[in-house]
Parts: sequence; structure tokens; C-alpha cells
Amino acid sequence: MQKVRLVMSDIDGTILNSHHQLTSAAKSCVNNLISQGIYFILASARPPKAMIGIAEELAIKMPLVAFNGALITVPLAEGRFKEIYSLPLEKLDAILVLQTLKAFEANISTNVYASDHWFVESVDPWNQIESQITGIEPEVIDFNVLIQSEVSLHKILCIGEPEELTKLELALERLNIFGISFVRSKANYLEIINAQVSKLGAMIELSRLLKIPLRDIVAIGDNDNDLPMIIHAGLGIAMGNASVEVQNQADRVTLNNNEEGFAHALAPLIEIENFE
Repeated sequence: MQKVRLVMSDIDGTILNSHHQLTSAAKSCVNNLISQGIYFILASARPPKAMIGIAEELAIKMPLVAFNGALITVPLAEGRFKEIYSLPLEKLDAILVLQTLKAFEANISTNVYASDHWFVESVDPWNQIESQITGIEPEVIDFNVLIQSEVSLHKILCIGEPEELTKLELALERLNIFGISFVRSKANYLEIINAQVSKLGAMIELSRLLKIPLRDIVAIGDNDNDLPMIIHAGLGIAMGNASVEVQNQADRVTLNNNEEGFAHALAPLIEIENFE
């Protein structure tokens, strides 16, 4: 590992604790990274609007990697965003997935994301919880109207009980839609995106744009959608609350997100001795 030039961090379960809050230790750590000229990039399954408040609290003005890497945006004034990289779902793939979800007999909340928009067909307990976590409200629309529009769809999020999502995964596998991939970002969150999308792909794009080789990048996360970037970064760090597979394939494992695992992992890399 050479000198650290960029840190790419997941949000939920990583830099945020289980109360979805930034601790003073995490904020201090990021501040020290920035003061040493190290880029700090947030990479999440969240939409841009659900990331901007965290970026502002951290006082960073960097690109945001949203939708697991399907979109990279730069925040502008008045809540606007400038897209610098976009890889949405193919329209026919999105239609087939939404039709399958419509016919699926289970209590699953379907959420569609397009750039900085979050669409639902109705408000339900699942997306109400998501709204509380992210601090943004969905827009209610008939999905038949949505898919007939020119809007590019970046992600379909299915929220439900883990066992129901397992059944849904099997149903999606049987469709053999080669243009999509799906991954759990939480036990009860199934993210459906373009098959070419990953946080690794976004990391490679940022590496190209910022002219920083992968060997000088640190990636930290806690879930399966973080694994590709953790494996291919110069240093990949798994949170103590990460899945067993993520921990086994990471270069290092830190404490969990309620034990200041983020700060404990990054502080030694930037020679910070006191970060409590």
C-alpha cells in the first residue's frame, strides 16, 4: 500500500452507527483526511438526496457515488446535482422486473429511483421507514406512466422480510435477464441495478477522473455490495458488523459501526493518535 490518496466509504453500517448518525470521531477522522489532501468519497445504495445531508455534515464537497455505483453526481447549489457518470437500467429490463414484482404474491415494497427522484405507487410501512432513515419523501406515481416516460431508471429497490426477498431472488433468477444484477444491501433490502453497475465500477471511474491508481485507494464497507471495491482497492477494510464473506475477503477487519470502527480503521492510516 502506497500513500493513501483517496478513501471510498459506504454509509449505512459503516460511517453511520446503528442510529443512522455520524459520531464526532467519524467527523474528526474525515476532517483530518481532507486536511491532509486525501479525497473522501461517499459510496452508497442511497439516492443523491439521501446522501447530501451527510456530506454537508462532514463538510465535504466531493462527488457522490449513488445507487451502488449507477450514478456519480456533483452537488450544486439549491439541492441540484450535476451527473458525471450514469449507467441506468435498460428500459425493457426495468419493465420486465416491474411486471414481475406486480405479479409477485408477497408483501414487498417496490421503490424506483431515477437520478434524484424516488418513485412509489403507494405509501406503505416499508417505504415510510426508508423515508425516516433517509430524510426524503417519495413521489407517488403509476409505474405504467413512469416506464412510458423518458426518465432513466437507475435502481429498483425491493423492501420486505428476508425470506420473501429470497423467494423473489429465485423468481428473478428464473427470468434470466442478463442485463440486471441484484444484491442485498441489508437483509431486507434487495437492490436491482444494471448488471454492469458496482461500487467497484464507480471507484475505477473516479480513479480515472482523479488520476489516482487503485493501489492508492482505501475502500471500507460492511455488506455484499461493498465487496468488489473492498477486494480491488489498494487496501480493503471490512467493518466488524460486516458479513462473514466480506470480512474473509478484506485486507483488514475493524470494529463494528457502534464501536467507532470507521475511525479506528482509518486513524492509523493518517497518523491520528487520538480520535475518541
